[in-house]
Amino acid sequence: NEFNINMSALLAVCHETMDDIKKEKKKILKHGQTFLFAPMIYTQDDVPNIKEFPTQTYLKIEKEALGLYMSGHPLGSLKTMINRRCNVKSLDFKMEINETGEVVRPYNVSHNDPAKIIGIVNSIRVIRTKKGDPMAFLQLEDLHGTVDITLFPQTWEQYKDSIKVDDILYIYGVVNHSSEYEPSILARRIDVIEQEYQKKVLRHEIVHAFMFESGLAENWEHKNIGQEETVVDWFAIQGLKIYNAWKQADCI
Repeated sequence: NEFNINMSALLAVCHETMDDIKKEKKKILKHGQTFLFAPMIYTQDDVPNIKEFPTQTYLKIEKEALGLYMSGHPLGSLKTMINRRCNVKSLDFKMEINETGEVVRPYNVSHNDPAKIIGIVNSIRVIRTKKGDPMAFLQLEDLHGTVDITLFPQTWEQYKDSIKVDDILYIYGVVNHSSEYEPSILARRIDVIEQEYQKKVLRHEIVHAFMFESGLAENWEHKNIGQEETVVDWFAIQGLKIYNAWKQADCI
């Protein structure tokens, strides 16, 4: 924000500030003044020095308050992992039609295609089949939009206690597009990406990035691991840079 004050600090004084405003309003009304905020002056010294929320918490509060992510995305730190491990994205499940009814962009998936996708759970809807067995529909949001995920009774029974709204999931399944509706994904297996695992993956991907950008990936012959001088020299040079990159990415 323009005042360079942490959201955590602002929220810490929010209720107190609102109480002050109410008290000041009563004074103003009592004395017949016509301007509400003129008597109230706040400075940065009035705000406590509190460490900022973790990135995921900050973004969650932002989404709840504004209805969208403004300063980033919960999946932003996993972008490299997503590119390496996913074979579909939400845009592949959308068709774009122009004003004349012409298909500008068709679906980019077909029925029964294998699908691997990483996203954050926006909603969970549980229904019962004709046999009375519970099953679930998830709305999953990735970096491009949303896609529907179906969990049939057996799959839902396996994962119902381990997934919730705002979880980041790695879903393996197949494309379901056997009707006139938008294609979706039938989940077969689900991995919940815990925050500590996210940090581990991000550290892993940052090291990969340094290896490729520095040329080590091409020059290292992978002989005598632990005694290879090329690797030792590389870590002596790049180690601090990697550590600083980890700190900047909030993954340590």
